[in-house]
Parts: sequence; structure tokens; C-alpha cells
Amino acid sequence: MPAGIYERTEYHRIRISEGSKGLKKSEDHKRKIGLAHLGSKSKKWTGGKKISGGYVFIYQINHPYSTKHYVKQARLVMEKHIGRYLTPVEVVHHINGNSTDDRIINLKLFPNQSKHMSLHNELRKQ
Repeated sequence: MPAGIYERTEYHRIRISEGSKGLKKSEDHKRKIGLAHLGSKSKKWTGGKKISGGYVFIYQINHPYSTKHYVKQARLVMEKHIGRYLTPVEVVHHINGNSTDDRIINLKLFPNQSKHMSLHNELRKQ
């Protein structure tokens, strides 16, 4: 067996599973983890902006609906425009189809994915 790779026995699986049950991380602990892995002192720090799946994501540690401390830039632009957080089911649509063009004139808010897909279905029929 290569060095550093060890087979886990059933005993180890149970111990690891039991050890993590019921553990809840405080917001301060989550913040410290985020800063340690993604903070400006990291060699991989990109200034808090990344592109994934064609969308621009911004590092937002205190955003209530962030995913691993990142939020789509289009959602942040729309939130600033309407003055509130978007709910998790609300969808921001890019009118010109360019998912990196996050100008407010290029964004349209839909209450849910169903309404958003209705627009795409109508556009396909034309």
C-alpha cells in the first residue's frame, strides 16, 4: 500500500461518524475557516471574485444566502437595486444571454424558476 493511504476499517468509519454528529460551528468559527482558506493572506486569493459556470461570483462572508461565502454578482446587483436580499427561490435573468454582463439594465427578476423557464420556452417558440 502506498505511503499515506490507509484502509479505513468499520471501527474507524463509526468513530469518524460519531465524532462529527451534532457539531455546530459558530459564525465566528465559520468566518475564521473562510478567512483561512479564502482570505487575502492565501496564495490563491483572487480579490474576492471568481468565475464559475459562466457566472461571476463575489466573496460575501456575511451574506445570508451565500454558498461557501460566494454569491452571484447578478444577485448582488439586483439586491442593491431593489433594496433587499433576494429569497433563495428568486431568479435573476440576463436579458442579452451574457451571464457575465451584470449591469442592472441587463437583469430581470423572476419570482421563481418556473416563471423564468416560461420566458425561455416562449423565446424558443419565436
